[in-house]
Amino acid sequence: MMRRKYILILTLILLFKASFGQVLEGEMNYVSYILSKDSMKPIANPITETVSVKGGKYKIVVHDAQKGQLEWQIDNYYEGNSYSRKSYKNVDYAILDKDPTISKEGKLIFEKPDSPLVAPILKSLLCSKLKDSLSVFTKVDTIIMINGFKCNVITQDRGGKMVCDYYYCDSIKLDPIQYACNRIDGLDKLYKLTNGSVIAQLISYDELYTWIYQLQSIKSTKIEDKIFDIPKGIKIEVAK
Repeated sequence: MMRRKYILILTLILLFKASFGQVLEGEMNYVSYILSKDSMKPIANPITETVSVKGGKYKIVVHDAQKGQLEWQIDNYYEGNSYSRKSYKNVDYAILDKDPTISKEGKLIFEKPDSPLVAPILKSLLCSKLKDSLSVFTKVDTIIMINGFKCNVITQDRGGKMVCDYYYCDSIKLDPIQYACNRIDGLDKLYKLTNGSVIAQLISYDELYTWIYQLQSIKSTKIEDKIFDIPKGIKIEVAK
């Protein structure tokens, strides 16, 4: 009798896991494109990034980030904070804080810095006490393949205007702690609707352009906790 009860409990657990999907610990590679809304042609170079996920921690590293672009971002849902830093690659002297001097010929002279210019780390909250009451997420009765991933589709309407389409892979999940709160970006509603399914493609619609964010590959692997550590020796400022 006890053996039958154990087998029944084990079967229910396995069925639950099968229906819920695998909670991911590993890496995802994404590429994003910005397209002209009129011609649907690229208006900027594609941006590639690697996302590392472990439990309630989520890290984005942008490859070859140019000046002013996001270089990396670490979201820690255990403490409710996000840390990010912009790239200062290819910085020119014109953005230095010191005012330039003027030569006899009337040209501006910018003082060369004694040390490399270092961007601060920006700290912000991941969650809010307020709920996003404007966004409405609706499941669409369609299935589409995105780079080999079988995806369902959800649309996002905000204030009566279509803003995004989400293509999600329901066989791979994020840890529920990542959508347990009222997220600042409002995506807790989406993840609760999909049980935390990984987004394989996001299409965001703007008046002038269309932004496509697309999953290229996923690798399930052990992630070291240290990659989520905030770099030391760099000033941390509260994001405005």
